[in-house]
Amino acid sequence: MYITAHPIHPALVGDGMARGVPKSQFNIRISKELLERYREYCERHGLDPHGQIVIFMKRVVDAEYDFQDKLWDALRAEAQ
Repeated sequence: MYITAHPIHPALVGDGMARGVPKSQFNIRISKELLERYREYCERHGLDPHGQIVIFMKRVVDAEYDFQDKLWDALRAEAQ
């Protein structure tokens, strides 16, 4: 417990270390050959294998939202 005149941010309560965004673990099963080829590809191009998967997932999610916005715009224009 801390005694202070100033409120302490909840992320700092505990050991005093700020915490980042909560994360989850994502496990998939793929063929050994595909995994080896993917790792070799990343190594050849100086890429982080884990980072590439996260970037891909973000792009898929962002594209879905962009698609939805474009679809709504097209439907609104068609209705007018």
